[in-house]
Amino acid sequence: MKVKILGTGGAFDAMPTSYIIEDTILVDTGIETVKKIVHSKEIDKIKKVFITHLHVDHIAGFELLVYYWDFFGINNVEVYAGSDFMEYYKTLPCAKKHGEFFMNFKFTCFHEGKYITPNYDIEEDMFVNIIKAKHMQGELPAYSFVFGFNRKRYEKGIAIITGDIDEPCPMTAKMLETINAYIFHDMGSTGYDIPKEKRNHPTEDDVFKMFGESERVIGIHTNAELKKYRKAKENEIFEW
Repeated sequence: MKVKILGTGGAFDAMPTSYIIEDTILVDTGIETVKKIVHSKEIDKIKKVFITHLHVDHIAGFELLVYYWDFFGINNVEVYAGSDFMEYYKTLPCAKKHGEFFMNFKFTCFHEGKYITPNYDIEEDMFVNIIKAKHMQGELPAYSFVFGFNRKRYEKGIAIITGDIDEPCPMTAKMLETINAYIFHDMGSTGYDIPKEKRNHPTEDDVFKMFGESERVIGIHTNAELKKYRKAKENEIFEW
């Protein structure tokens, strides 16, 4: 499994959290990270886009992606997101200006199960499992992703992307080792003095209570220095 960290910051940081999985899958589209992959030409390898939720630091660059794809005639990209994302983007200028091109994208809307949606086969030998997450005290639809290969080939590795969530992902370090997985876990901290009622993301200590010491837990979506876990760095590539 290969995961590239495009950005690892929070909403108000210079490079918000975003990932590229196996060179072809983009998770979240902050405007800064989209500009980054356009300039590096990594965008030309992207075949699928996954959206965790509708906050601006995770979606603001999607319109720029559509403009790029339309400008260069790229129309084979698939987009996976919740129904709120689909409805929201129908109202934006890119949908109107690029009209038929935009609407011809293959959109897959997550089934609104209570916790876990069915697996999607996204490549010949790769699947994703979508976990319904709690965010903004449950007021905002949000999703975590489990990317993996054919179930008979777990040894190739599993990547778990929590997205922005309010509570630690309900797994254990032993479970991560069993399925040869790394979890890129939200440990949100903006560095700003935010009112207590708006502090939704788990802290590093919150995550540590569930996982304990583990090299398989990687901190993201934070500008704080971590003491218990390794913090992902911008442009860092994880392969296992």
